[in-house]
Amino acid sequence: KNTQLSYYQGYHDISSVFLILFGRNMGFFMAEKAAHVHFRDWLTYPFDETVMRQMTLMIKLVGKHDEEFGEFLADFELPVFSMSWFLTWFSHTFGNFNLVLRIFDYLLSSKPSAVTYLIAAFILHQKENLMNTCEKDYAAIHMYCLLYTSD
Repeated sequence: KNTQLSYYQGYHDISSVFLILFGRNMGFFMAEKAAHVHFRDWLTYPFDETVMRQMTLMIKLVGKHDEEFGEFLADFELPVFSMSWFLTWFSHTFGNFNLVLRIFDYLLSSKPSAVTYLIAAFILHQKENLMNTCEKDYAAIHMYCLLYTSD
């Protein structure tokens, strides 16, 4: 509908949550409002200027809280394992729809940058498991994050 915004793979997950909750008319209205307020940059600018920057910032936030863990994560070029969380607000990976709704409640009532802080907190919460079970194996971290969020 808006020619200034471009679709990215994953925005349908965001829209689906609104459509399920509110039905067609209000769901489309909410998805459009979210696009303009919370996802505008991601729907307007190239990924390297938006999502990639947010993923890098998330690692820096983790490092501010826990230097050792931040260095562990910084060894990977980019934390791509977190990309779908940024793009879909966990709606693509979390199997618990009520939890997804709680995340949406929080993020819709916050500034657009809140998702970066939420993901950093989520990663910090998983520190022990990630460092002990995944070591420096990027594929293992990616698989752990996918399996953990699907429960």
